[in-house]
Amino acid sequence: MGWLRAFLRTAREGLTVQRRWGNPAIAVRGTVGAAIALILPGLLGWDPVASSAGVAGAFAAGMTAFHPSFRARPVLASVAAVGMAAATLAGALSADHWWLLVPVTAVWTLACGLAWAMGPTAGIVAASTLTALLALGTLELTLGQRLLAGAAALGGGAVQALLMVLWPMRHWEAQRTALGAAVDSMARYAEDLRTDPVAPLDPLPLMEARAASEVTSWQARYRPPELHGVRGTVERIRPVLAALADPRVGAGRRRQVDELLAASAEVLAAVAGAVRAGGAVRVPSSAREVLARYTAGGRDPAGGSAPGVVEGVAARAATRLVALLGELEDIVTVGRAGTGLHRPGVLSTVPEAWRTAREHAASSSPVWRHAVRVTAVVVALLVAALALPWPHGVWMPLTAALVMRPNFVQTWGRGVARVVGTVVGAGVGSAILAWSDPGRWATTGWVAGFAALSFVAVRAGYVVLSATVTVYVVLLLHLSGAGAGAGLDRVSATVLGGAVALWASAALFPVWDTARLADRLAEWARASGRYAAAVIEAFEPLPDESGGAAGGHRATAAAGAAGARPAAGATAAGATGATAATTATAATAPGVTAAAAASRDGTGGAGPARVAEHAGVTDRPGTPRPSAARAAGASAARAAGAAAARAAAAGGRGRGWVGPRVGARPVREALLEERRARATAEAIAERAVLEPVWDSRGVPTEAVTEVREGLVNLGRMATVLEAHLPRAGSPAGRVPGSAAFAARLRERMEGIAEALRGGAQVADAGLREPWERWRDVVLASDEAAVRAAGTAGTAGTAGVDAATRWVVVQGAGLMVDGVEDIVEGMWES
Repeated sequence: MGWLRAFLRTAREGLTVQRRWGNPAIAVRGTVGAAIALILPGLLGWDPVASSAGVAGAFAAGMTAFHPSFRARPVLASVAAVGMAAATLAGALSADHWWLLVPVTAVWTLACGLAWAMGPTAGIVAASTLTALLALGTLELTLGQRLLAGAAALGGGAVQALLMVLWPMRHWEAQRTALGAAVDSMARYAEDLRTDPVAPLDPLPLMEARAASEVTSWQARYRPPELHGVRGTVERIRPVLAALADPRVGAGRRRQVDELLAASAEVLAAVAGAVRAGGAVRVPSSAREVLARYTAGGRDPAGGSAPGVVEGVAARAATRLVALLGELEDIVTVGRAGTGLHRPGVLSTVPEAWRTAREHAASSSPVWRHAVRVTAVVVALLVAALALPWPHGVWMPLTAALVMRPNFVQTWGRGVARVVGTVVGAGVGSAILAWSDPGRWATTGWVAGFAALSFVAVRAGYVVLSATVTVYVVLLLHLSGAGAGAGLDRVSATVLGGAVALWASAALFPVWDTARLADRLAEWARASGRYAAAVIEAFEPLPDESGGAAGGHRATAAAGAAGARPAAGATAAGATGATAATTATAATAPGVTAAAAASRDGTGGAGPARVAEHAGVTDRPGTPRPSAARAAGASAARAAGAAAARAAAAGGRGRGWVGPRVGARPVREALLEERRARATAEAIAERAVLEPVWDSRGVPTEAVTEVREGLVNLGRMATVLEAHLPRAGSPAGRVPGSAAFAARLRERMEGIAEALRGGAQVADAGLREPWERWRDVVLASDEAAVRAAGTAGTAGTAGVDAATRWVVVQGAGLMVDGVEDIVEGMWES
């Protein structure tokens, strides 16, 4: 994208006005606190500068009520007040000597830049404290006036914090909003699955819900019981919905599946509304009628199959889904005791913040480069403001500090919005002063009014907020004795400061998301591979399952998954080896036998195994491009799954077990890592398309889409299989050879991640042949298992296990498809 087009697009986004407003009640409370801090110094006979500092501290503390944070609002207001008071004190003690003010400002600005490593809320609050340091540091005041201003700033913030304690509004609103959004996203996911069975799930609401579930020790004592357990139950519903809807691994009837998904969406939407409002769950009667069909295990009172229910493998997912929906409704209605995830207190985060800042103190860190860049710009503009005879030139460094962000897109968007908003606001403020020529108390009323308007317009867009805050600041400067001309001076200084900030974001230690995209895609690929491998590995038979048929099957399947020739002893150790199973059970399980035979080519199958070569990484353009064709036996394998599912229909219903699954912790940790990597990569990819640069070392724009789609499909199939994880300690539902294939998958994704990072190409995914061998061995083993179980009269149980193994193997094959899509997307580079 060219520079002009990038500038116009980012400017348009910055100038966008949202039809959203701050909570009126919270705005009224913030205005009351600002008014108290503004009026009380005047009643006490203090200098007008104290009134200005007091309302500045109250305004900064009041704004924390709108910041996206899950900490208690009085705590955030207190932190903002302490920061404003400390900045005021630093400016007061160094204001008389420029040689002291400049280094103090440099150190303070560097610390504010590093605060972005702790999150956007910390970065915004820290940047706002520079207003106190720069404003107090450049005014001609006595030391007593400066110290009084610092005390007034601290007192104004304390007033806001006290009001938040005495006048609480919609307590736990942030947590309720985040948890309700997570439940609502799952309701939309269920609706999307009706029209697109492979629809992706946005992980951001679930990540926000996890952050909302972290509570301090104080919060844990007072958190409403209905908010504990919602997120965990929604997380368990997620893979069940994916498994129920996917037609390639489930054998359910589409109409019944759609009906159950619609009912689930209605229940989830009702729960989301109850979580947000703190009220009762009101589920439509039509949805309850659909769910009631599964409460008896999918059977009618006479013992037959209930009409209109899904069957086969999907029946177990349906029963488990209904049980989880009932559990979720009980949590919101009755509540659940518990402490939740731990969030350290504010004082406990100081050592962690120090460690985080030290970790980012490297030239490769975007946060460090931003901190150095904003420090250099602020110090340079401050020196210029002190050296040039320009009244109120301090607004040049102040504007740069408030505008600059760690990335190009946000800096340019906010810079243009701030310049435009400042011009409009300064014009309005100057017109008010010229028209009314207000005295101290009239100006106080104008300041309070525009402070209230700023609280209301906080969510309407940065350009609107900049305009209202500018009017508020112009009137505040007039109150402190700066004169009416300060408005016009601030316009020119703001325009210059914003222009320098925009130039510096692109020319001084720039952080281009385009250059970082390859690294972030590599981290996503590595995390996705670990997540998918953790899910597959969880199906490995238990260590004490040795000897007999199970031991032979496990050794044979492991050898097939690894791409090596199965050992003769391993095959002979089982009562039914792969070849014997194929010949002995043709009449018993024709569907499975036909699938296994149809999927073999001249070199594959359960016969002699061909050792799979590791896929080489190359930069040579002449290397042949991998083909997009899939294995010829995919349709036959699905037919085999349908046959196994029919065998499992009788034994599959009623297994609505919702307890912990085997390998839950490794899978959970890998899932959280994958979500973080995906969210970071997708955010950077969205910003990268707006940048006017192209990095030859990274992944081209046309290839990013294919790589992202392949990674999303890989993660989605891992989610589907997560719903079928076996119970802890139970031998049922295990798939021999899972660990070997998982290791192979993890290894190949590590290689693909390194190739993405280095801009190289992968000749082949290297997973198709190992998967085909593993599939054939598992299918052949299941033939014998179903035949033996039929002889013993336990065909239902054997059919359930065979159907589960088919789901796992088929899901792993779809993972291979996703990996091959990633490799093909890399060839676009």
